[in-house]
Amino acid sequence: MCSTSQEKIDLTRKAIFLIFAFSLLGSPSVLADSAPASLQAALILKLLPFYTNLGNKEFKIHVIGAPDVAKNLKGMVGNMAGKAKLVEVTQSDGLPSGSVDVVYVGKDVAAGTQYSKENGVLSITGNPDLIEQGVTLGIGLENKKPKIYLNLKSSKAEGVDWNPAILKLAKTIQ
Repeated sequence: MCSTSQEKIDLTRKAIFLIFAFSLLGSPSVLADSAPASLQAALILKLLPFYTNLGNKEFKIHVIGAPDVAKNLKGMVGNMAGKAKLVEVTQSDGLPSGSVDVVYVGKDVAAGTQYSKENGVLSITGNPDLIEQGVTLGIGLENKKPKIYLNLKSSKAEGVDWNPAILKLAKTIQ
């Protein structure tokens, strides 16, 4: 029990600090860093089978503003993501010129997410800060371990259908 009013003030300050510190833990941007491009590309292909819209067709990915990720994904052309086959990866600092099935957003978040919603395609990022800005699926690192983020609100806006098993893997953001 506190014996002086100064001790009560000190405890109150500590409690306020702890409440503030723990409130920061809920945001992926506080704990997560970007994963290396090679890890992002590998995880993207591992996660796409949960994106049931792809089915068993051939698919294309466009990368906006992340040439290192595009380079790694281009090296995976021909690989399977579940029953779907990656056939093309395009890259630019802006929106794709043709139709694609997945948009990787490295920059220009507003344009990338608007394109995804208007065209009913999945948006992905390797920058966890962008999940709260409307990108649907994110890959980051927490304590040097890969972490998956899923924005449920933007997922719905994009018309993305998920295998429910992804909810066990991902940290969901409303």
